[in-house]
Amino acid sequence: MASNADAGGMSLNRRVRITFTRNVFADMDELRQFLREGTVQHFTVAPGRDTVLTGKTGSTLTFRADAFEDVDGQPVSGPVEIELTEALGAPDMVAYGLARAARPPLGDRWHGEGLATDASGNQLAEEGRTDDS
Repeated sequence: MASNADAGGMSLNRRVRITFTRNVFADMDELRQFLREGTVQHFTVAPGRDTVLTGKTGSTLTFRADAFEDVDGQPVSGPVEIELTEALGAPDMVAYGLARAARPPLGDRWHGEGLATDASGNQLAEEGRTDDS
């Protein structure tokens, strides 16, 4: 092993090769799409059962039995597909194009955006909120 006292010795002691990859994005939408890749988690829920889903980083979603309705207000009978993307900080919120509802500190809740469908692709009623208000 060479001495690390000078640049020549340090270069002889290097054991790894570092490669930098530069990504150029046409716009923010293209950047957001790139950042989202691999972050969506998929779940299937039986609408007649109380269900608790836990994401990879610990986010929890709770659905009560019969919580899902179709756009006509009818209960959903088949499986419901859920997609979850956990955005746990401001950088994630910006990267995913999410917004936080403006509320007083005591009512601080996050609201999600999305479109829910049943296993056949039929649109379910859109609630889009994580609280009861």
